[in-house]
Amino acid sequence: MNIRLKFLFLMLTVCLAMSSESSFKIEGMVCEGGCSYKVKSIVNSIKGVNECSLDFGKKVLTVNYDSE
Repeated sequence: MNIRLKFLFLMLTVCLAMSSESSFKIEGMVCEGGCSYKVKSIVNSIKGVNECSLDFGKKVLTVNYDSE
């Protein structure tokens, strides 16, 4: 797994305890289909995540999750 993805998941884990929606700047994606799908699949598999959306053009990941 890419070191940037590992760092992203660490940041997500920390932010999950703070609020119910957070946005993250994503760098390093080169393809809209495969990269976006992979990131969304991994983030959606994290316990407590309700949904996530990824804007490939803006390179922003928005995560909605349970704050508990």
